Amino acid sequence: MKFQSRLSVLLGLALLASTASFSHAAPTTTAATPNVTMAFPGANGTSGHHVALLGKASPRVAKPRVPGALPLNLLWQRNDNMAAVWWMTDPSTFDYEIYGPYSGWQATTFSTGPDGSVDLLWQHPSDSQVAVWKIYPDHSVDYQGYGPYSGYQATDITTTPDGHIHLLWDRLSDHQAVLWDMPDVFDFNYQVFGPYEGWQATNIAGGPDGDVHMLLDYLPTDEASLFDISSSGFSYQGYGPYSGYYASGLAMTPDNHAHLTWLANDGAAVLWDVASPDDVSYHVYGPYSGYTYSGLGTTSNGYLHPLWNRNSDSAAVIWDMADIYSFDWFVEGPYSGWTCVQAGTH
Repeated sequence: MKFQSRLSVLLGLALLASTASFSHAAPTTTAATPNVTMAFPGANGTSGHHVALLGKASPRVAKPRVPGALPLNLLWQRNDNMAAVWWMTDPSTFDYEIYGPYSGWQATTFSTGPDGSVDLLWQHPSDSQVAVWKIYPDHSVDYQGYGPYSGYQATDITTTPDGHIHLLWDRLSDHQAVLWDMPDVFDFNYQVFGPYEGWQATNIAGGPDGDVHMLLDYLPTDEASLFDISSSGFSYQGYGPYSGYYASGLAMTPDNHAHLTWLANDGAAVLWDVASPDDVSYHVYGPYSGYTYSGLGTTSNGYLHPLWNRNSDSAAVIWDMADIYSFDWFVEGPYSGWTCVQAGTH
């Protein structure tokens, strides 16, 4: 297949031969942080513990969670980069926390840990600094800042069943991928993948077996490849190209199925259920006039949660899917100035 033929030679290179510029030494705490004018947990390599206040919003209507399942988390961004994290724990109420705004910083994505903690990634785009927050079920926060690392940008985060946080970095010059394995927010080891000419790693998701799955896009033609990375190595499978479609987003469910979304140029979304590398089911949804597909998440009950945003007012339409063939849905908002950017973990 095209992916394998292009990559077969490159994959023979030892990972230890990497020229990545990351250091496992403790991050510096002396470099100035541009444009940070108020206290920010995690900036400049600082670490600590923050106790947040618990909020409760008005009742909502949503599909009941399976007993024992972790809540459905939502991440909202306001137009001044204030962030809100929601915990939807039952059909009638949700808890939430509001953070920021912190000048120059933006909360971009999160994953949910096995204990229900939310692992939240903050980015400082002007210099590639990041802060990793662990928001515990009692809404207290541990945090750590990293960087800046010249030429690299963090792109995604996921959490595996052992509680390890995994952070994906992209080297902008050639799209070498660096995958961090963080036993907690204060420490990490890393692996390097590539660079593979023409390919860029875009998303990661933790599987129930502890493996990390990584989605790569072949930029010239929008082929995709799915890596399965374990402690002993990795395997991969290529897909496409499919004219007019590109892969966007990755989520894993407790049955160890990978779920991809392929987006069409007209706004339609094709949901894939990958039971094994050569066993793929799919269903097409949309396009829906006036709505934009914004991503795919999941919860510990195995439900999928595609997110659509209404273009006119940024209201969030969240689907609740026991499989890729049918769904219930509910609407949150609109809330002036706010946009929901993620529903469920990945």
